[in-house]
Amino acid sequence: MNIAVFGSLTLDLFIRPSQTQVISHVSEYERSDFLAFPHGGKIVADHIEEQFGGGASNISVSLARLGFCPHIFGAIGDDFPAENILKNLSKNGISSENIQQKNKMRSGFSVIINSFDGERTVLFTSGANTAFQTIPKNALQKMDALYLCHLSGVNTDQIFQEISSQIFQKNRPFFAWNPGKESLSLGISQNAKLLSGTNILFLNREEAEVLVQEKAIPNESYGEKVRKGDLKGIKKQKNKLPSYAMRVSHLAKKILESGVETLVITDGQRGSQIFISHQKKYFFCPVEEDAERVDTLGAGDAFASTFTAKKLLGKSLPECAVYATIRATSVVGKVGAQNGLTTTKTLEAQYQKSALKVEEVHF
Repeated sequence: MNIAVFGSLTLDLFIRPSQTQVISHVSEYERSDFLAFPHGGKIVADHIEEQFGGGASNISVSLARLGFCPHIFGAIGDDFPAENILKNLSKNGISSENIQQKNKMRSGFSVIINSFDGERTVLFTSGANTAFQTIPKNALQKMDALYLCHLSGVNTDQIFQEISSQIFQKNRPFFAWNPGKESLSLGISQNAKLLSGTNILFLNREEAEVLVQEKAIPNESYGEKVRKGDLKGIKKQKNKLPSYAMRVSHLAKKILESGVETLVITDGQRGSQIFISHQKKYFFCPVEEDAERVDTLGAGDAFASTFTAKKLLGKSLPECAVYATIRATSVVGKVGAQNGLTTTKTLEAQYQKSALKVEEVHF
């Protein structure tokens, strides 16, 4: 199955400092964490490692390892990182035919600082990723599906128009979309056309809040959970979300009104929620709480690409959510966005052993 993937390609440098501090600001309804270092200090790095990333790269490697045939549409520079990016794609059996190489430009590059709890802070430069121009004529005609990651640059509107021209044809390809901050900040109305042709829209909770311009609602205040000692427990009632999950159904309703067929909202350790157009129920999938968290970078891409792959293979939405959660957990257990991307054989074995249970929730 041929899948066109649009987005960024980067070289990632992972650094794990010997000293990290997380400063937390806690109110009754939310908690914000900040990574801190001594100002003007000199910190020893316990571990440094180069990996590959970027939305298009992560999604394509993920799909390739599940037996699909991804085709990347993106841009790189004419530097040494570009050579390594192309080698990595070739090693994973991914064609670089539609990757544009830009003279006198640097490739996308990120520095990822990992803290002791497995979370990461990313410093990045988009580089040549912003210079992706046009989609070659007829390049999308034989595609069975299109997957659009975050795109930025002067030609983004033109690329969106070309994608729109494909997804509204009679024999249209399947379309999955994970928008970037530029698109999200425009709100629902200015994304209406592309949203109306979207089969699956992937957002994390913060992205959904930006798109709708409203906040999610806590099921239970953070302060109350602290008092009850229920920060990690799975406390739930029939047909209701667990107490630790955030209520996002009011956001989902507004997004689904735009014509989106299926909406998936992820929220880190709070799990994922899957909404379907014209349905009065949705699904909640928890995470594997006891899984090791080494590096969270790429977990979202692993989840979304696996969910899309299983949907294209005819799996039910609850099944897609479990497969996606298992694979995202594998990625979180290793450094880098691609090291934990398992093959179909390994994923199927993990699925058979999994105790994850998807809950059906009613509005």
